[in-house]
Amino acid sequence: MIPVLISALFATAQAQQTQPDPSFGADVSVGYSYATISGSDLADRTHGSALFRLDSFIEDRTHEGPRLGLGLWGQMTLKPAPSLKVIDELGRESEEDLTFNHVGLSAVLRHDTEAPVSGTFGVGFGRLEMKTGESETVALPAFTIEGGARTKLRDHVFLDLMARAHWATRPDPITGQQIDWWFVELAALIGSHVR
Repeated sequence: MIPVLISALFATAQAQQTQPDPSFGADVSVGYSYATISGSDLADRTHGSALFRLDSFIEDRTHEGPRLGLGLWGQMTLKPAPSLKVIDELGRESEEDLTFNHVGLSAVLRHDTEAPVSGTFGVGFGRLEMKTGESETVALPAFTIEGGARTKLRDHVFLDLMARAHWATRPDPITGQQIDWWFVELAALIGSHVR
């Protein structure tokens, strides 16, 4: 009798189980950003870069209202490249081109994805790798804040127009004092909703 009750219990438990409906979503995008950099040791202060993003959300794109998620992004220097003022061992000042690789994580808030035009906002931290000429790569922590507008182009395709700001500090190689660098950039990205 007990085996019959146990098998009946398992049969009803299995009949009542429903398959979970995954509701996660993701956006992927790629674009170009143009920035100006402020820092006392910079000569040329304009910076162009390729920008890549993957934003993951706990709700898919059909969710009405804002979606909160995690953004993983990276960018690398293209043209124009900024330049750094350097002083050699004889005290002569020269300029060397800078290249950056910048990766980061952001908390991202996206408004209604089904609307023709909606807003986007994010804040996070990243790692900025700086290299001049043949010198060793220097890694700097960076704080990032971003905001912008998203235009829906097709069902799954969108265009993001964003303003982004990054703040990093680096030690002066001669005095050892911290130098603040501010990056203010405008970016255009085209992307797609993965889900």
